[in-house]
Amino acid sequence: MAILNKINSFQTLPNGGVDKKRSDCSKVQRKKAEASPKGKLTYGEKKELEQIEGKIGELETELQQLNHSLESSGIAQNPDQLQLVCSQVALIENRIERAYLRWEELEKSSAAKKKQSA
Repeated sequence: MAILNKINSFQTLPNGGVDKKRSDCSKVQRKKAEASPKGKLTYGEKKELEQIEGKIGELETELQQLNHSLESSGIAQNPDQLQLVCSQVALIENRIERAYLRWEELEKSSAAKKKQSA
């Protein structure tokens, strides 16, 4: 039931899509990441690297819950809720993919710094 409350809390747009303002990676964060020198992690990037695996785990758990909710007959019989859950699944999958890409980017920067200092 908690997942349905969470699903209902998402804002839908007039075209049926989901509000993309919930993006994890803001434009400011992306610009900072691009501006930082290669091979050197900032304090924020180090913290992000430490926390990203847990964040991915949380997103994957949320995706699993959404997929499980798709199996319920209540959602399957309600086209509006079905569309909303499917939109959320797509959004979470996108966030997971971006998180993995960011993790890879941070790991490469961290590894480059270790090579430079060795």
